[in-house]
Formats: sequence, structure tokens, C-alpha cells
Amino acid sequence: MEAEFKIMNKLNNPFVLKARYFFNDTKYLYLATDIMLLFGDLLRSADDITENEARFYIAEMVLALEYLHSKDVAHTDAHINNWLLDKDGHMVLFDLG
Repeated sequence: MEAEFKIMNKLNNPFVLKARYFFNDTKYLYLATDIMLLFGDLLRSADDITENEARFYIAEMVLALEYLHSKDVAHTDAHINNWLLDKDGHMVLFDLG
């Protein structure tokens, strides 16, 4: 977790999650971030999204991955459950472990 925290905090992009701090107890590790919505939950609860909404989300996903690649960070697990929506409805990638 400490390595993931260090990676997250050296990056500066609105589409990549910024960790505030982390801590652990005897059983779990905790990562504190801003409050966000799981993108997968939005898709499961929505009846339908428009083609323009899909383009918007995909464009932001591409921007996040392009940014990571420009910093020599390879994200190998960018499935739907590793994407969040911030308070303004923008995509945010997490799980950089």
C-alpha cells in the first residue's frame, strides 16, 4: 500500500486518484481519498447512457491512461471497478498497486 500511495502522490492529473493518506490496523490497510462513486455502480443503476455520455467517459479514461504512460506508469488492471466518478462527474482511475 505504501508503494501505491507514493505513486498516487507523485502524479498530478485530474483523472488519476489522489490519495490523502493511508494507515493500517492489524487486519486491514486503509487509503483515504475524496468521496467518489464507483463508475460500475452508476452503470448498473442507470437504465441507459447516451452515446455522448459514453464518449465523454471513454475520452477521460484515455486521457488518464495516456498521462500514466507519459510518466512511465503502466496500469494493467483498468477494468470497470477501478474507475470512480468525482463530485463533478469526471472519471478517476485508482488501484495503482
